[in-house]
Amino acid sequence: MTMPHNAVDIWLHAASAADISASLALYERLLQQDDFDFVLSCGDDIVLDHLGVAGDDYFGRIPEQWTAQKLVQDHSPKELIWIGSKVHANTILAVRSKLDHMVLANIDADAIPHRRIKFIPMPLERALRSFSDIFCADGDTAARLHMLNISDARIHPVGSLQSQTSVPALLGDPEEFNDLKGRPMWTAVSVQREELAAVLNAHRLIMRESHRSFLLLSPSSAKDEEHFWQTCQDYGFTTARRLDDDMPEARTQVFLADSNDEMARWLSLSPVAFLGGSLI
Repeated sequence: MTMPHNAVDIWLHAASAADISASLALYERLLQQDDFDFVLSCGDDIVLDHLGVAGDDYFGRIPEQWTAQKLVQDHSPKELIWIGSKVHANTILAVRSKLDHMVLANIDADAIPHRRIKFIPMPLERALRSFSDIFCADGDTAARLHMLNISDARIHPVGSLQSQTSVPALLGDPEEFNDLKGRPMWTAVSVQREELAAVLNAHRLIMRESHRSFLLLSPSSAKDEEHFWQTCQDYGFTTARRLDDDMPEARTQVFLADSNDEMARWLSLSPVAFLGGSLI
């Protein structure tokens, strides 16, 4: 078979606009490692300048399977890396026979179907089984995938892909938390649910040595903020919440951020930081 003139090694697809940042970070990392040729696409309409890639590398929006088939016909990619939870079953099933390897990353447990009829797999289940490797955020997601009879060898619960954050900017008033600078503190950012107990136990030990020690804590996902809040209460920590516009006081032991949007601020405030995903 004659390869098209614009054949590529990797097709990198962002399932939605929310997945573009992680896709771009991976794109830049792979470019640094080897001389790969890429074609990129997205499940949503986006502004090309926002993606930050060369126009020749960007195919456009993939709204349905016919567009995906055209991309494969035009570029003959060897590998697909699909980033995000919006897995379009018909698209995957339409192109899988044309690809040597397919990778899925950043899928959430909520996006994985429950089997309704034991012996008749749903299209999404068949599509998920088509991936050679699936990189997911946590053990819960891995367990859901395993229930679809996907082998453990293809499931990798390694955390979410890093998003593009070259030099994160400080948001808001840079002096807002100046009162904390005299206290011994440490930061735990992008913490997974499975790591929370280890982080809080470490903080408890630190406080035995220095009772004024202070922890800045942010979950890897904003949807876990309520769980983190309740767990801090269960541990007996005096906790302030960014979500409630609380400000840390002298007796505050944990300050809970609701997401990683202000990661630059939290990292700038303390000399010691723990990055979530390290313990999974």
